Amino acid sequence: MIHRIIKRLLLYKWSLAIKPLRTARGCAALRSFEPSKAKRSGESLRAPYELYINNISRDDMAASLELSGFLQYLCESLNAGKIIDFGSGFSSFVFRNGAKANTSMEVWSVDDDFEWMEKTRGYLIQQRVGTGNLIMLNDFLHTNQRNFDLVFLDLNFVEVRKDYIRPAVECCKKGGMII
Repeated sequence: MIHRIIKRLLLYKWSLAIKPLRTARGCAALRSFEPSKAKRSGESLRAPYELYINNISRDDMAASLELSGFLQYLCESLNAGKIIDFGSGFSSFVFRNGAKANTSMEVWSVDDDFEWMEKTRGYLIQQRVGTGNLIMLNDFLHTNQRNFDLVFLDLNFVEVRKDYIRPAVECCKKGGMII
């Protein structure tokens, strides 16, 4: 399975002229990245994360606290105007929580499971963050939404996720970041 994913990624990299991470060193957020800042960001998310993994999802299914801290750090550092989260969940909260401080930030969360999307919506309401742009995957694929500064691809399981690498790349703006 992993070999098929790597092969597909290399094909996309070649066909879409994707540059490797080392060329992103020009990105100020990565150039000035300090793991301690992401760790502090993660610690600030601990209470909502604990609530999430104890009441909504499991810790082995949710974005980790460490990853969530890094995503929050990116929200703060990139000054991203438009973010898409392929796979709703705790990351949807992280991005929308970041949008509270940056009101010009537009956050989209896309999922392929309606029931899961509704669980996410309930959690977002409980946490008092926005719920706009929660959209089903098939509906999103029929929109013309593009030019996202940050694309987070965490949809479903890897077996499904690999099929959405191309749409994730295609909706990322030139110079944007895909995680």
